[in-house]
Amino acid sequence: MSSSLLALACAAALLATPTPTGSAGPAEAAPSPAQQARHCANGQASKTIADPGRDAEKGIDITALGVWNKDADDCYWVTVAGNFMAKRAQVIQVFYDTNRRRAGAEYQIFSYSPIDGDRRSQTYVVRLTDHGPVPFTCTTYRAFKIGKHQIRLGVLKGCLGNVAHLRVRVQLFDVTEYRSGNRWRGKYDQVPAGKWTPLV
Repeated sequence: MSSSLLALACAAALLATPTPTGSAGPAEAAPSPAQQARHCANGQASKTIADPGRDAEKGIDITALGVWNKDADDCYWVTVAGNFMAKRAQVIQVFYDTNRRRAGAEYQIFSYSPIDGDRRSQTYVVRLTDHGPVPFTCTTYRAFKIGKHQIRLGVLKGCLGNVAHLRVRVQLFDVTEYRSGNRWRGKYDQVPAGKWTPLV
């Protein structure tokens, strides 16, 4: 087992100290991010997948993927490990296949890095329907831990229908479009490449 995969398998998702996005209910004050995250996902990943190193551009090369989906968790959670650079690992995108009777993904989430130096930092949750994508508001958690070479993203299970099992595909992008001389423009790494994880 590679060192990055071993570290990923042994790391709790809560080490992310995630940032919530979306809105809290009006009835009471929202708990702190740490309080909210405490029940999001814990312990070892439900599934870990290795990805060949040096199969993507420098700064966005994923070497391992961990997926959390346990009965006690409030979130579906993914963490990617790899060789990341803050100015290049700009967007994490996760596709979720929650209905095996329908081809492709039913949901996607993409989150812009808050530490890459550009003006974009939002996270978007999108339902993928037969009539096109439908954005909607839901609480997510993310952490771009570039110094630890990990990027983490969680979403409340209720947002994706509380399905018992699902498959995911993760992409990490350098999407800079408005910086001159950026020869990494439009590059990405995908895990698993061209397919889905096993059911988790």
